[in-house]
Amino acid sequence: MVGTSPLETVLAGSNGRYYTAKQVQAKLECGPWRLCLRERRSERWLVELPGETLLLLTAVEPDSLPRWAEIRVEGETTRVVDTRRRGSPGRAGRN
Repeated sequence: MVGTSPLETVLAGSNGRYYTAKQVQAKLECGPWRLCLRERRSERWLVELPGETLLLLTAVEPDSLPRWAEIRVEGETTRVVDTRRRGSPGRAGRN
């Protein structure tokens, strides 16, 4: 697994996927997600996805990610990739 910046937060989603804080911010700023609540002390986020679906995101230690979740750093972008999805775009954070 590729390391991430010590300042980068990794979030586990209630949908079984993992995201970096940068992925979440991008989806909130330019994508289809809308922030409902953010608890900064425990680093939990509740976001609304298209179709009025709610997603709970909770900060986790990068070392606790499953074997198939790989953190990739490409330039200024950091993302979590689901390596089990080799035949399709393998982005774990794609919704």
